[in-house]
Amino acid sequence: MENFLIKERIKTPGKEGNIEDAVDFVFKKRPDVVDAIYNCLEFNFLSENKKRDLERFVKKDKRNIRAIEAINSWKNKNGVSYNPEEIFSRNEKIYSEIGRYKIKDFKNYLGKLLNTLDYLEKNNLPFEVSAYSGNPFKLKRTGIRFEINPEPEDVMWASPIDVASSRVQNASKDLSRYPISFTKAPKTKELEKITSNLADVIDNRGKKNNELAIIIKRGNFRLLYDEGVEQDMKDLIDKINSKIVYNEPVLNNNRLQPTNTSENNIIEFYNRIERVDASHIRDKYTKIYSIPNIEREKLAKKIYSKYLNFLFSRDKILAKNALHNINENDFKSFIESERDIT
Repeated sequence: MENFLIKERIKTPGKEGNIEDAVDFVFKKRPDVVDAIYNCLEFNFLSENKKRDLERFVKKDKRNIRAIEAINSWKNKNGVSYNPEEIFSRNEKIYSEIGRYKIKDFKNYLGKLLNTLDYLEKNNLPFEVSAYSGNPFKLKRTGIRFEINPEPEDVMWASPIDVASSRVQNASKDLSRYPISFTKAPKTKELEKITSNLADVIDNRGKKNNELAIIIKRGNFRLLYDEGVEQDMKDLIDKINSKIVYNEPVLNNNRLQPTNTSENNIIEFYNRIERVDASHIRDKYTKIYSIPNIEREKLAKKIYSKYLNFLFSRDKILAKNALHNINENDFKSFIESERDIT
């Protein structure tokens, strides 16, 4: 009966809410149609401005990708695999500061964190952060941070000094709606500072922090906050942590010996790379923008409502049929014509 009523209402959407009723019906009862709508809401159909943002982001990131390709080639050639226990056996943990990041809507950033991580991991797309090691009792209190217990494969590279890898806030200037970062890579002149083991990042640490690039994923981190953090942020972080199964690393002072002491000749690999393929970066952030969350659902409903009104103005039967079997090509064309939908 509900199905019949919705179809009847859309025939005469003169009263306020009729089209909205139809849209709500579709989003509750027709997941196949909703999937088709989300498939059409790919990044490329949303906004010319966002297309330019993404291309600018990818262009900036190519140097980082080239550096990572060189580091990976060097690691593969020398059998480099980082052992986090070399840090824990020196009474230190691994952290990544979030409080320093100049992100406008920080609460929104954290609120989307787990959904983003799940989506990226499902699509084999890494989310990297810049990290450092430190004694948990001697940390500078900066607000909010990740505490990380990575697997060896989660550690991309490591250095005894801060090698000025790209920062999250820099990326946020281009794509600020989701927790993202440029590919974590040292500046070219700092590639020679990369080490083949994690004991070295403590034993030969510079005057300031060491630096590690680590892939964050559900299960290898928890969030920590200092007392000065606002209560609503504390509540949000507690809620996030409650959804994470995290094994806190066991610290000791056994000082494990380095598992690998390969010579650093990364710059040689870097100079051999002639062309950088950044398509996976473009694909990564196209997919991030397509994550179906509350914000995306609101946008999808808004566009679909416009679409049904548009179809009704042309043909009542088309509008009625769209409730049950959306024409993806027609819907994509409609989206492309709507430049103010975001």
